[in-house]
Amino acid sequence: MRHIYVEPGNLAALKDRGVLESFLGSCVGVALYDAKAEVAGMIHVLLPEGSERAERANPATYASSGIPLLARKMEEMGARPERLVAHLAGGAAILGRVPGVDLNIGRRNVMVARQVLEFEGIPVVTESIGGSFGRGIRIQVPGGKVDVRMSLACGESEGAGGGVLVRDLRHLIEEAAEGLQPDSKIAIMALQLVGCEKVDFKELEALILKDQILAASILKIANSARYGLPRRISRISQAISLLGLNTFKKIVMQACVKDLFSAPLGGYGMEEGDFFRHAVACAEIAGRIGSMVEGLEDEEAYLGGLLHDIGKIALERSLPEFFSIVRRRVIQNREPFVGAEKKVFGQDHAEVGGMVAFRWNLPEVLEEAVAFHHDPSLASTGKKLVSAVHVANFVCNMVGIGLCCDTMANRVSGDAIEALQLSTAQVMELIGYVPRVLYKHGN
Repeated sequence: MRHIYVEPGNLAALKDRGVLESFLGSCVGVALYDAKAEVAGMIHVLLPEGSERAERANPATYASSGIPLLARKMEEMGARPERLVAHLAGGAAILGRVPGVDLNIGRRNVMVARQVLEFEGIPVVTESIGGSFGRGIRIQVPGGKVDVRMSLACGESEGAGGGVLVRDLRHLIEEAAEGLQPDSKIAIMALQLVGCEKVDFKELEALILKDQILAASILKIANSARYGLPRRISRISQAISLLGLNTFKKIVMQACVKDLFSAPLGGYGMEEGDFFRHAVACAEIAGRIGSMVEGLEDEEAYLGGLLHDIGKIALERSLPEFFSIVRRRVIQNREPFVGAEKKVFGQDHAEVGGMVAFRWNLPEVLEEAVAFHHDPSLASTGKKLVSAVHVANFVCNMVGIGLCCDTMANRVSGDAIEALQLSTAQVMELIGYVPRVLYKHGN
């Protein structure tokens, strides 16, 4: 049976046996089905509508152009317009308000999706929209069965009742942070080197060549379809020459943490590859913000985005049995996930991540970007960098990249938007940028 994951800003159609699935934040997932032809389709809408040029370039990004395109694609596979029915999910409300910046994209996505479906004559038979939590939607062929799951209820609640007071966990967390590192010391040294203001590429190449596994991983990423190079790269020096300095540094960063970031995180409801996928998307968006904001280095922002959730791995490894208590507090008390972490563990994953960054001897500004990515107001040395990582993480949450227990439970900081001086149009541009930066299927 085929299983197709529909990325943000993309669509897919399926005939015969298989499953279409997507994960949503403020985005809207529209599943269409023709029961007689046994044809299903799904689109992951990022934005309600765009300019004529934008819709022509990336039609599946927008409800106004993407839904009709999906219907036509299904018709080519044997579906008939008059037999199509629609299932709607997503459109979550964004927690937190920022004066002068409209972040309630979820509501507008739903409104325009409904309008387009009505214009197309496609009835909506089920809806799961709004709220302040992410969702996953899947449709199965044959039969057209649609399932929607809520991110808030990741894992089963352990039942009602009082919380458990967890004492003296700091030493366990510190041990996990101390032991957490990429597969080789070379990888940490490479991360430290690319994080420096000036990079000696001969030195970087010589360092990478000392670790054959790391070098092979870098070449594998460089040769992936995502970079579209005209010929295969077989040498590190060739990769630097063909890809350029900035892109090569990003590939080095990814390769250094890929294995460490690829494991599932059961405590956070993240399946294998979800964490790495979210980390890379957040890094790309943070880097994009870095190129938009004066006084901010895009490579530094990229590394901050890549490492921002490293503390989750340390908590998962050290205290997996206590996550049921955290989830229960989130579900029963409707607490933000990071707040529940703090009450149960004594520290949230951002603070633990700061400990890891310190032990990896990363620059202080990057340590702050990790430690304060949920609260940029606490930053002292790099307010813009922390703010860029915060906003990038928020955008990933909005569109459902790496859906997990805390996806929609974090408020956007007005201080971060103000520090970066981002307008509504720029935030919309960042969301529209998502389809171009997704690191697909771990290639």
